[in-house]
Amino acid sequence: MIEKFRIHIVHTGFILLMVFLLSSCEGETTYTQRVTNFSSDTIALQIISQYDNTVDYVFLTPGKSETLFVLSKLGGDESAPNCTFEIDSVIVFITSGKTLKKDFTNPNDWTHTYYSRNNGRFVDQYCDFEIFPIDLEN
Repeated sequence: MIEKFRIHIVHTGFILLMVFLLSSCEGETTYTQRVTNFSSDTIALQIISQYDNTVDYVFLTPGKSETLFVLSKLGGDESAPNCTFEIDSVIVFITSGKTLKKDFTNPNDWTHTYYSRNNGRFVDQYCDFEIFPIDLEN
């Protein structure tokens, strides 16, 4: 009886150790969506999420940057994401009355960079929407 108990404990301990080791090797990818206002105008954004229709408000004074969304998943992934993830629509208000020529839902209006560590097991993906004076029109 005692021998069966010891075998059970060793077997259970081995399984727990393997689960821990395998999950620690998995890695992680973090996706960060950011917007930066390089113009001289103050810009307000009303952002509607595509998954749960929540509404977020972001106020960008000149030179200010804000993080819109951060998502994580298991496993290192260096492939370029669709930078419009999470965004259903955006309403843009510019204090000077100008309009934004770029579109938050157009992947081509985003820039993508990533940083990888531990042989690609951990990856930080960044999607940046940058607003320059040339992107605004009267």
